[in-house]
Amino acid sequence: MMRASPYASCRIYWSYNSILNHFKAHHVDIPIDYEHQTLQDVQAPAAGWIKDLILKQDGVYASVEWTEKAAQYLAAKEYRYLSPVVSVRESDRKALLLHSAALTNTPAIDGMTAIVNSVKAGSFSKTPVDGMEGDADKLPPESNEPGADDPAEFIKGLCAMLQLPDDAPLSDIENRLAELLQGQAALKLEVNSLRFEAHKYKAEEAVTMALKTGKLMPYQKDWAFRSAMSQLEAFKDWAETAPQVVPMGEIVYEPLTLKARSPRSRAHELLGLSAEDIRRYSGKPL
Repeated sequence: MMRASPYASCRIYWSYNSILNHFKAHHVDIPIDYEHQTLQDVQAPAAGWIKDLILKQDGVYASVEWTEKAAQYLAAKEYRYLSPVVSVRESDRKALLLHSAALTNTPAIDGMTAIVNSVKAGSFSKTPVDGMEGDADKLPPESNEPGADDPAEFIKGLCAMLQLPDDAPLSDIENRLAELLQGQAALKLEVNSLRFEAHKYKAEEAVTMALKTGKLMPYQKDWAFRSAMSQLEAFKDWAETAPQVVPMGEIVYEPLTLKARSPRSRAHELLGLSAEDIRRYSGKPL
């Protein structure tokens, strides 16, 4: 039906879930008409009906039930191309729903590959759908068994890891992943805070030891702490080899003794007064 584009992000998952949820919610098959007559105010006979949508590794596939007339058109190559009608959100260009599709010979997409010309009326064929262009000649084998590379199985496994229901919409998956990322950021911040506190404690311990061993003067404490916070091991090496600059232990002071006071001062000497003159005229006993 249509060739699916390869994808490498959750964008396709989101669009697939949106299209599938809308499809299942309405309980109505998606029509395939002729020349987009469904979009016009005219009679629009169906060429086929999309019965189901399946997400695979290379895109979104559809189960299609063709009418007998459409199967004859395709077998005779009277119609060769298929044009999907997808509703796209303008803000981020994500597909929201698949409105319909049309058999046409004038596709809007350059280089579109022709539809297979060997389908039978009433048969179901798994054909890729992504709202882009089609090639039903290269269809995968008919199988409903999930493979190891099936994106649907990947989403199911992801839901299991996130403890979500298997049919959880992509919005729930995105929200749970966002919560985990936020929790990881908060945990990382807490771990970094604990590491900082541990490093600060070791730096303070090293500075205190340097003060106790007389390797630092008290006024050097702030400088020593900054150095230890910046390069703890280098500070420890310095403190280990630095000379002791502060005497440690009990300091013994020698008692002070008063020296005999000289009767003459320097002023007396300059005035030429002798000790006898000082005793005679000072009026104070010496």
